[in-house]
Amino acid sequence: MEAGFTPVEAIQIGTENGALYLGQQDRIGTLAAGKQADLILIKGNPSRRIDEIENVETVSKAGIGYDSQKLIDSVRGQVGIRWWHSGCSDCHQHDSGRVVGQQEVDKSRSCVHT
Repeated sequence: MEAGFTPVEAIQIGTENGALYLGQQDRIGTLAAGKQADLILIKGNPSRRIDEIENVETVSKAGIGYDSQKLIDSVRGQVGIRWWHSGCSDCHQHDSGRVVGQQEVDKSRSCVHT
């Protein structure tokens, strides 16, 4: 979006164009009969408001639907989830009071870099 793409173009870049780049367009990237259909169900309409793409309610993998919040909760603190905030242009891993890599985040500071 920051590069001037419309929401629909940004979604296409991340799906269809991604499959083309990987040489997997016959298997993934668009919805069609015979293609692998791992999907996400989103609350909202990211084709109008791209920020709504973060409102994932269900993740479908190999025909099984998973509650996205339960998935996130099940790995919280175990995987490298990236957090964006306006406090530091260099920071992409931040959560108040949680270990980020091997460094404990000071709850009174906005970022491990400050």
